Amino acid sequence: MKSPSVSIIIVNYQTHSQVLRCLSSIFQCPTPPTFEVIIVDNDPNSTLSTSLPKSFPQVIHIQSPTNLGFGAANNLGASVARGQFLFFTNPDTILAPSTLHILTSFLRRHPKVGIVAPLLIDPFTHPYPLQGTAALTPLTAIVVHSFFNRWFPNNPISRRYWLTEIDRSQPFPVAVVPGSSLLISNQLFHHIGQFDPAFFLYFEESDLSRRVSENGFSLFIHPRARVTHTWEASTSKQPPAIIDRYFSTSRSYYFRKHFGPLQAALVQIALSSRLKHLIFLTLLITATAIRLFRIPELMPMIGDFGHDFLAARDAILHLPLLGITSSVPRFHQGPLYIWFLSFALTLGNFDPLAAATLAIILGVAAIGTTFILADRFFSTNLAIIASLILLASPLAIIHSRMAFHPNAIPLFSALYLFSLLYYLHTRRHPYLPPLLFALLFQFELVVAPLFLLLPLVLFQTRTRLTLTRLLHFATGLLLGLLPQLIYDLTHNFTHLTTFIAWIGYRLISFTGLLPEHAATSSKLATVLSTSFAYAQRFFSWNHPLPTVLILTFIPLTLIRYRSRLTPSIQLIISWILLMLASFLVLGNTSEAYFPVLFVPTSLLLAWSLLQLPRIARVLLLPVFGLLFLHNVIFTITHDYFVSTPAGQTGHHFSTYGPPLISQLQAVDFILPLSPIRLISTDPGAIHASYLDNYRYLIWYSGGHTSLTGHPVWIHHTASPTLPPDSISYSFSPITITLPLTP
Repeated sequence: MKSPSVSIIIVNYQTHSQVLRCLSSIFQCPTPPTFEVIIVDNDPNSTLSTSLPKSFPQVIHIQSPTNLGFGAANNLGASVARGQFLFFTNPDTILAPSTLHILTSFLRRHPKVGIVAPLLIDPFTHPYPLQGTAALTPLTAIVVHSFFNRWFPNNPISRRYWLTEIDRSQPFPVAVVPGSSLLISNQLFHHIGQFDPAFFLYFEESDLSRRVSENGFSLFIHPRARVTHTWEASTSKQPPAIIDRYFSTSRSYYFRKHFGPLQAALVQIALSSRLKHLIFLTLLITATAIRLFRIPELMPMIGDFGHDFLAARDAILHLPLLGITSSVPRFHQGPLYIWFLSFALTLGNFDPLAAATLAIILGVAAIGTTFILADRFFSTNLAIIASLILLASPLAIIHSRMAFHPNAIPLFSALYLFSLLYYLHTRRHPYLPPLLFALLFQFELVVAPLFLLLPLVLFQTRTRLTLTRLLHFATGLLLGLLPQLIYDLTHNFTHLTTFIAWIGYRLISFTGLLPEHAATSSKLATVLSTSFAYAQRFFSWNHPLPTVLILTFIPLTLIRYRSRLTPSIQLIISWILLMLASFLVLGNTSEAYFPVLFVPTSLLLAWSLLQLPRIARVLLLPVFGLLFLHNVIFTITHDYFVSTPAGQTGHHFSTYGPPLISQLQAVDFILPLSPIRLISTDPGAIHASYLDNYRYLIWYSGGHTSLTGHPVWIHHTASPTLPPDSISYSFSPITITLPLTP
């Protein structure tokens, strides 16, 4: 069989429809020259192997064993090519009828030209302004790839690099041709060593062009040979952070290869995301400062916190397999937070401020993890906005100062979400998502529905459930649930097993088959109103209007830009919907449930903002910036909403009780009466843990409590019910009442 003049090589990765359009344009080209078409399929889920034989049976289809990257896949196609010339073109290109003839004729007439590329035009037939460049040197890269070029695009180095003053009406010489479409002789391509497969994506055309030049050949762009290019057909389907990493890695390798490690390091240092790192560090320092501010004076300390403290104190002598009781008294949370708290209190000599330090570390770590997650799987801009939302949210700030088990939930939510997204994009380490789900489950049983995200990710990745993968998933889940599993095995399966059965019971009841917990309009109204109240505390505390606008804006944006809902965003939406469904099934929500929504809500709001047109973003982002600033100032000036005069005024939500310093003053006053019998007639005293904060502080201060000790009434209400023949002392806002001695 006579060899064709040109072998056209196209690499496919998630560009099925673009490949077919490209092929249609190719086969409409008149001959000469004769050609063959080779498709190298980098996509393991591609259906081209079935559609090509029907539409284009003459096309050679090669399925690569894995995603080889751009250069290596083109080399694979070139290894079977029979043409005198090789025409490498992207799948998102459409060839003008005369393009191949013009390019091949040009190379035949000019034997010292090594590569000729067509002029790239947009779908409206306008040539792209910047195509073909001068040689890429370290100095050039530092200027054209940095903020300097964005701020000063007309600087001399950029103008020389982009060849802005060259006549583009005739074939013009360049040092680097665009990699989107180029023609090179088969012999020269193999002589110079083909594409360097070490470039997975980006800079392979710079490297190839440089090697062609070093072999004494010139490179041209021919303006009469035209190719329509839509740009980034496959890369747009990848998270920007991953594409940025490909770009940075290839850039580093290019300069190491051609200029040595020292100059490559200088380029990387100059162009690395130092600004991003500075922003990241600034966010963490700011978040820490906001959360540490006046913590000795204004640390919240309520009875439930004291209950955790007492459990953590006792855990030193007897490591528990279960944590504190949940909102459903028959079930307990996992023990992980009690273990953390016990460790922190031991290091801090049982000072309550050690527990507050742990809370702040967990809260700031949640912001840092959210930034890293968003930067890796979405974009740096999204990472900054989502982190700012968490940093400035009044409710998130408060929870980062509360020594209570929910303060670990945002961090472990971010870790679980990171593991899901990591598996979604890499299909590696399948044991991590179930392990991190189980660890998140340790802190709050209400997150159980998030287990369903595991099969969702398997479905999104089309993962086959082999025995090995099942073992990986089971191993991660069992390791994370190990304390509860040991407890179940030693207590006749009275916890996890019963909890799973209880979930089934509540689901059946919700449908109305069992009347006790059936869904009703009043329960729905309660859940919605309570959820809105917590959303308001998260977004804008005392101002409902911003919350209404935000909760309207997000779904409208999702609908408007539904075509942009990538699997990653679908996963975040599913997280939020699963938790809202969980609240509805339970028939109530509480503040301890809401932290599991902190991270996904911040990410979704940030994503929604970034979908808007540029002018809308320019207008809206400063508004959100002012809201964030207002939230921080409002939270600080209202004493972080503890029961002080400033903390109790200017808003309509209940406070977080007296600050620790007031409680310590009250405890110091009653300590000489030890042993002490604590009594309260406050409404909250119906809960057994209501005064556990005082029980812990009395123990910490050297006293002890007893059911037969000296009676002491403690009240936090403005007009408490006092016993007869008693005297009261005020440690605002705490009232201590003692019986009059006979």
